[in-house]
Amino acid sequence: VITTIEIIECMFHTMLMEERMNQVRKELKQHLTTKEEWDFSSKDEFCYAAGQMAAYLLDLSQGNSKPCSWLNSILEVKTSDIVKSRLYDLFRKYNYKVERFDPKYGKAVQLIGHIMGVTDKFVIHQEMVVAGFMDSSLIYEKSEKAVAQENGGEKK
Repeated sequence: VITTIEIIECMFHTMLMEERMNQVRKELKQHLTTKEEWDFSSKDEFCYAAGQMAAYLLDLSQGNSKPCSWLNSILEVKTSDIVKSRLYDLFRKYNYKVERFDPKYGKAVQLIGHIMGVTDKFVIHQEMVVAGFMDSSLIYEKSEKAVAQENGGEKK
């Protein structure tokens, strides 16, 4: 039997998690659109970014089937250094499709560079990896300026 208190606790935890994911997404989006140097502001942001990069690399795959179970190779590990290693292996597999100096790939190159640059070793927050993987891609998201230009006016 589930008590009212357990239901309230579950709802509260869900609301906190949603708020945390929204904040992390907002931070990463700001980082990917800035011209200034930046570092991940939290372990959660790193984990979310790892999920975003995993989804991007899966998109580069030419396979017809792209199941979410593809993420298991990353979710089965516990620490950031091994996540970096797994993403590095995947990047090596698909990097022939990424042109370093082509602006189209700028966010992807920037993101993999920042992920590989993390030197701290810490326990992965798997729910944030999943959130980044399942969320819409910040890598493909157009800047406000690009959207404005497509709509006929330039954003200043």
